[in-house]
Amino acid sequence: MRRLLDAVKRSLDIRLHCIFFVTALNNPFRSDTLDQMRVRIPKAKGQLLVVDWLDACGYINEDLEVAKPAPCKTLGWLKEVKEDYIILCTSQFSDGSGDFTVLPTGMITGISDPTQKKCQRCQPSSAHSLAVAQPSH
Repeated sequence: MRRLLDAVKRSLDIRLHCIFFVTALNNPFRSDTLDQMRVRIPKAKGQLLVVDWLDACGYINEDLEVAKPAPCKTLGWLKEVKEDYIILCTSQFSDGSGDFTVLPTGMITGISDPTQKKCQRCQPSSAHSLAVAQPSH
């Protein structure tokens, strides 16, 4: 009986922790480290960007310590900036259709311009340059 009560208590502790975390994410007045994820979103449509973001993940039969979002990076042209998300074009076809990635702004952890040159000390010695053409409009 004691083991059953301990298991129920651990389960409730995990659920309360998850509820607290989700509540903290939805709280616009929070002042914890999650606020550091807020980044300046460029408004210039058509600008080539590298966007760092956190992807939601599901974990089955894993320890709680293993569960975390997956860091991702997407390269694309900024097509739209909405109040709570941005749209990147990652491929564009001659008929005007294309591949688009929609990223909620709360998932974005960083934005950079891949066309800006960095000093030699900032780049790894094995880095290769990549020529990128602008999509047709």
